[in-house]
Amino acid sequence: MDRRNFLTSFPGFLALARWGLFVSISAKSQVANASPFSVVIAVLQVVSTISKLMQKSGPGSVDLLNLQTEMLKSIQTELSVIETNLGLVLADLDELKKLIQQTPNEVVIQLYRDQILARQGDYLEIMSTYQAILSTKGIKNARKKVIPELKTKVLSQLRTSRSDLMTHYEFGIIPIVCTAAYIEFLVAVMIDEPKNYKERTIKAIDRYEEWLKKVTSGPGEHSLKKAIYDTSLEQKNFRKQAEALNLQYKCTEKFFSDDPAHCTGLSLFLTCSTVLVESKLHRVRDNPAVAASIREMLKDHSLNITDAPVTVDINFSFLEPDQNFNGCQENVIQNAKAICSDEALNVTCSTKKNEILKNAEELSKDLTTGGLSLMTLKALQSASDIGLAFLADMRKKIEEQKND
Repeated sequence: MDRRNFLTSFPGFLALARWGLFVSISAKSQVANASPFSVVIAVLQVVSTISKLMQKSGPGSVDLLNLQTEMLKSIQTELSVIETNLGLVLADLDELKKLIQQTPNEVVIQLYRDQILARQGDYLEIMSTYQAILSTKGIKNARKKVIPELKTKVLSQLRTSRSDLMTHYEFGIIPIVCTAAYIEFLVAVMIDEPKNYKERTIKAIDRYEEWLKKVTSGPGEHSLKKAIYDTSLEQKNFRKQAEALNLQYKCTEKFFSDDPAHCTGLSLFLTCSTVLVESKLHRVRDNPAVAASIREMLKDHSLNITDAPVTVDINFSFLEPDQNFNGCQENVIQNAKAICSDEALNVTCSTKKNEILKNAEELSKDLTTGGLSLMTLKALQSASDIGLAFLADMRKKIEEQKND
């Protein structure tokens, strides 16, 4: 995957002020306000909120009924966070594609915006009504009023929409599918489906599990597992290239002038230098939210340290005093060969420095982009893992229910 043109360009590089002095040049990209950062943060926020919702509902179907009434305000807030951040992600599909190499197609986006979000809104509205009736007329009257509407307006339509959505095996829509699953099973529990018609609920779980497993680890070139593997391998390759910038070389600078009194041609002042290049990798710090997310993902081991987004710092220093030669061009070149190789005589120090810095610049872009990609891909993996754990817990609790 070629990401050379992905992030914003570097500022102009500083020229070495004077040979013979220590010089430190930092090859860092100006990426603090680049849109990929906002997309990554939005995806991470969605996954974090899905985790809160599904782990909160972890005790299973029996407790879900109580959770819906006791924690509706919290659920509404968290679903709103998911909706807001998914909106940010879907509004910047170009950047999303650069990060995960795929984007939801227009059919998927319309299904989400026109159907999944609508059913989410219907559920929250109906449950607010349920709470109002519950407070005045009791649970029996409240359930009698809202269950028919939950069945027809939410559950039936949601299942049709997510069934259409799940014909698209794209790991980029894992958060949308997980959100749909969460709403679907909240409603199923509310209408007592796991108790009265558990076969139907189990089939829904089967469908979600099959879809998540296929997009995450399924065969073929387009699974999430394959995308993570390829991007991680590429990231390691870029790191090796950055490490290879640690080197030592000789170079020259030449200054010509006319000297007709002493030389048949030009007079030459030549400086031969031995330069040490030190390359160091530093984690991205320019965006505080991303930097905090990197630390958190490293802490919980969802991101390897070699996968994190980094920039390349380059330091130039001189190992020994410059060797200076002055005189007629032919004589200077001949004398300098004893100190500088033929290759060094043909390489100017300024040109060599700029080549190294340009390479470091491109590697910084690649390593930053690759790291952001891995953060996004591994967040999607976390969402899938959380969803599968939620479904497994639901299955276990539902299997324990007795049909009436």
